[in-house]
Amino acid sequence: MIRVVRTNCSGSIVTIILFALLTTASAQIRDVKTVSGRATEPLSYSDRRSMIIAGNKIRTRLSNFGSIGGPKSYNSPKIEWPALSGREYGYEFGPVVGARIQNIYGDSVSLIEDGIQDGGTGRFEPDDSFVNASDMNGFASSIDPFSWPLGWKTWAGDSAYPESDSTPANLKTMYVMTDQDTTPGYGNNDSLEQLTPGMKGLGVQITARTYRYSDSALQDILFLTYVLKNINTKPIPNAFFGFFSDGSVGGSDNFENNTTRTDLIDSGIVYSFATNGKGSATIPAWNGVIPGWLGEVVLETPSGDAGNLPGVTSCYVVHYGNLLNSQDSLVYQIAFRPRRPLSNLTYPPDTYDGDSVWWLSSGPFTLQPGQAKRFELAIAVAADSAHLMDDLKVAARLKANGYITTGLTVLNRPLLPADFSLRQNYPNPFNPTTVISYQLSALAHVTLKVYDILGRSVATLADGVQSPGVHSVVFDGSRLASGVYFYHIVTGNNVQTRKMVLMK
Repeated sequence: MIRVVRTNCSGSIVTIILFALLTTASAQIRDVKTVSGRATEPLSYSDRRSMIIAGNKIRTRLSNFGSIGGPKSYNSPKIEWPALSGREYGYEFGPVVGARIQNIYGDSVSLIEDGIQDGGTGRFEPDDSFVNASDMNGFASSIDPFSWPLGWKTWAGDSAYPESDSTPANLKTMYVMTDQDTTPGYGNNDSLEQLTPGMKGLGVQITARTYRYSDSALQDILFLTYVLKNINTKPIPNAFFGFFSDGSVGGSDNFENNTTRTDLIDSGIVYSFATNGKGSATIPAWNGVIPGWLGEVVLETPSGDAGNLPGVTSCYVVHYGNLLNSQDSLVYQIAFRPRRPLSNLTYPPDTYDGDSVWWLSSGPFTLQPGQAKRFELAIAVAADSAHLMDDLKVAARLKANGYITTGLTVLNRPLLPADFSLRQNYPNPFNPTTVISYQLSALAHVTLKVYDILGRSVATLADGVQSPGVHSVVFDGSRLASGVYFYHIVTGNNVQTRKMVLMK
């Protein structure tokens, strides 16, 4: 485990790198902020810390105010895969909490607190109750028992949500943050946005944990757990917990070529890939490299007031920047208001092309004073869509197994086709629909069109980058006359045409 600490070294810079080898974990620590004051002083902006974490093939920068990655090069790596490759699949990620409350003046106001530093309110701060008092010059690490405070020998987690230290992850981190920002002139000091006199913001404390496994089936997955606790003297009604994501598959300047899709009803997932099938030509690590896929799966959501688990109640995908600097009430209404998530199995799919960010959120629920609720998700990166979906399913199985790898049933990864082929449609003849299938041996741009006997295009069934594997599409000829038609596919150097008959 890693706990947030402060170093008694005013005016100096402490350098920290936490890195665990892919097979054998090891740790060093680096602090990128100047730490001010003594242990008895309030936490301030300068107490924000960030660490480079790599317990498996995913390598990222983790901050003790919630942000994963972030803007500028000094926040790299973001979501880097494989570790040390220089290929980043994300820009910034972090938790977001929203609630609609009646403040101390009787006004109804919306409050948003976030764990991201780019464009958001940035109101979360590390919690001073988790200082490692036994060593004021260093962090405590799960892989170095000699760094543990004495209380850790029997410590079973925080009081809000006990958790055993025996969870067999190869690398674990833990930090606590609150929206009760103590930095003068920074954060929320508006008296109109108070639920309890003398408290700032919502009064939400979040305990954040990450888990990484080096097992072959889990080495491409980052597990994230957030426990929300109400530290107010009053209930927090109409609350939502969300997770903000800004993916950049193919490199930080390849974002306009990204596509984001949701499959929440069927699988509880959101995923993103590079539509152009290329990495950035200006970033050496990406030049000439075909990008993989980034995805998330929600594993647990806070319970509702009736004790139910509402799951993902909103997934809002939006062009980057449109909402990040907006007022709290607008963000709450748009990003946290329940909306029925769509599935890729419906038509049209919930798809967003271009530089997109998304919020996964769950709610509403009420947090009573002292009450805690939990949100969990996993982030995975894989070379193609088939392996990504496999990773996300394995993540869900590990969660169901209590994060214990013993006895975990691992899915067999699908074998990719060795060659390209276009199959005969079925049924043929047909009236009025038929299925056209084809297989790809590699990521490729696919154009599939239907022509009549005079060579006129009557339908476009596919036009975009697709992953390796078998694909099927339904052709509906209900608006066409009976006769002979041809379906023609182009994928890179592969061109093929087949004949079909519409018989009404």
